[in-house]
Amino acid sequence: MKSFFIAIFLLISASISFAANLTATTIASGFGKSDGKINLVITGGFAPYTITWTGPSGYTNNTTHPDSLAPGTYCVTVSDYYCGVATLCVVIKENPNTSVAEISNDNWSVYPSPFSNRFHVDFGTRITGLVRLHLYDMLGKSVFDQSVNTNNQSGYDFDPMQPLPSGIYILSLQTQDGIRLVRRLLCSGY
Repeated sequence: MKSFFIAIFLLISASISFAANLTATTIASGFGKSDGKINLVITGGFAPYTITWTGPSGYTNNTTHPDSLAPGTYCVTVSDYYCGVATLCVVIKENPNTSVAEISNDNWSVYPSPFSNRFHVDFGTRITGLVRLHLYDMLGKSVFDQSVNTNNQSGYDFDPMQPLPSGIYILSLQTQDGIRLVRRLLCSGY
């Protein structure tokens, strides 16, 4: 009988020493904003739980689902009723796609339009680093594709090897951060 109680005690002790399992999903923060979110899921361990989040610039929180988060790394420590401890770190990324309107309103421009066979792309002040310029005709066929380092130049002169027929073209500019900007251009032909 004594060995039976020892076995039950060891079984209970073993189950108490297991910490909770933590998983989290994140929602990216908008460009230049603090609107990211984390949804923490706690399984295992023994409730009630003590939750402590830490993050950039001295951030602290003790909720399961913190929000209004700036981009950065956030770590959570969860302690259960029997002092089981689990930790998890997650990264809130900045979602560059939310910034398209803000950047497109900056002074990036394409001129002249209509163009005959050449045009100039002025990158403005907000577009830096490596960008990819892609020109499509109205059927979606790629007629030009070029990577340009904007750190070395403030603009780019488009001069295709072959003349373009008249029509409407779409110029796509994609930054290395994944921001895609689009301009519609009119070509007056050869």
